[in-house]
Amino acid sequence: MVENVSTNNSTLVTLRPNRSATWVQSKLFLLFMCFPIFIVAIGWTLVGAWPVLPFAGFDFLLLAYVTYRVCYRSYQKDWIKIEKYKITVHCGVGDKTSEQTLLRSDTQLYVTKPTKPMERVTLRLADNSHTVDIGEFLNKEDRELCRTALVGAGVIECVDRWAK
Repeated sequence: MVENVSTNNSTLVTLRPNRSATWVQSKLFLLFMCFPIFIVAIGWTLVGAWPVLPFAGFDFLLLAYVTYRVCYRSYQKDWIKIEKYKITVHCGVGDKTSEQTLLRSDTQLYVTKPTKPMERVTLRLADNSHTVDIGEFLNKEDRELCRTALVGAGVIECVDRWAK
């Protein structure tokens, strides 16, 4: 998802992944999945196949871990603040963010077009001393929206294959 907010002297472009489930919905999914997993495991244990029970626990723990990681990554956020003399890029999730400040006059948006139809456009902001990959979690359409928003804010665009 791309949000673009412009004021008199700055532009703020916020990039977020499309989120299909919140953390509460993910926990409800885990709750509903634990019942069939453990009902089957307890049934097999009552029949005498007790070694199934630890594997069911491992199965549930693996499902919980993967669900947590997917949900955690869906809260990632990049925001780019374009001001008169500088561009500030924040990337990360929650408290684990990194910040880069780029000089506006030297900063360019490098766009690498895909070589195959299923690949996505890659976007990088770079000046003489820093390079920042942006929107790695965005889908194809949102990357184009991000590109349009940054070019509309006055960032110079460099495309790797301009002849096509």
